[in-house]
Amino acid sequence: MIGLEACKKLLQPLNNHAKKQQRCRSLLLATAMHRGSGEELKAIGFDGYLQRPVFKPQLQHMIEAFSDQINTSPSRRFLYASSLETANKTSISLAMKNTRILLAEDNSVNQMVGQKILNNLVAEIDMACNGQEAVRMWSKFSYDAIILDCHMPIMDSYQATKNIRQIENHQHHTPIIALTANALSGEREICLQIGMDDYVTKPIHAETLVTAINHCLQSNRLH
Repeated sequence: MIGLEACKKLLQPLNNHAKKQQRCRSLLLATAMHRGSGEELKAIGFDGYLQRPVFKPQLQHMIEAFSDQINTSPSRRFLYASSLETANKTSISLAMKNTRILLAEDNSVNQMVGQKILNNLVAEIDMACNGQEAVRMWSKFSYDAIILDCHMPIMDSYQATKNIRQIENHQHHTPIIALTANALSGEREICLQIGMDDYVTKPIHAETLVTAINHCLQSNRLH
């Protein structure tokens, strides 16, 4: 994270402008944060922060939250990713209530974990054991989102995503979320280049997976 003095210098022109014009919101994108960072940034004058890597739906979600607070008092809530999710658990559940999701995973344990996480949130969950089966099921049924394990037999998630995007041909867009055990530098960029919408690392954590799905669903509804 950049130092506090550098942050103050970044905000100074905005603060000077705000004395004459309507105050604008300021969000810090940081590569690393420590306990207490939020309070320090709030004291300086920032309205929120996101920690990199940041996905487009996550940034969109933050901007929407800023818009909701545009007319609030100076004591408005300081925003960061986890606070947004805590505040929106009920709305997330309602937003996902009538969705149908396809989970493609060859590992039976991960299948059970994924099903357990999604059972109480979505209307219907379908399972596929490999990418080829996922593409076949997607071509037959309508899904609100697809979750693909990156490394599956017969056809991996990369080829499955390419096939789906080619068939879609820029028409109806189905959000695709990658599941991978490889949290390596560059993996996220590969997934996004291929045409995936988000990226979740294993072991699967409920909050992370649900957040990714919700962000993708919201982003898809905006386009």
